[in-house]
Amino acid sequence: MKPEVKVFSRDEPCTKLNIWNAFKGVRGWKRVQVDVAHSIVGLNAPKNMLSNSYIEKGVKGAEEYYYLTEIGKEWLTIKFRNYLLTHPDKRKLALNLPKSF
Repeated sequence: MKPEVKVFSRDEPCTKLNIWNAFKGVRGWKRVQVDVAHSIVGLNAPKNMLSNSYIEKGVKGAEEYYYLTEIGKEWLTIKFRNYLLTHPDKRKLALNLPKSF
């Protein structure tokens, strides 16, 4: 059964926190199955990230997944650090933060 696609609105947009939590794993950056990514960050974020070359789509067996490119890793690190500066209360919701943050 496929996970339900997350729907965002102008009042509650997809944030860098959502994207960070989707792609940051305990051991570093992780690839995320397409359906799972859509359930975390919706449909628009991956579409925009693909058009900006921040993520690429891969296939392993029958599974499609997204993974961050090198440019995407740099982009997300910078943008998420800035997000935490402007939203310090969201820090506790972030998964797998580096000690440098």
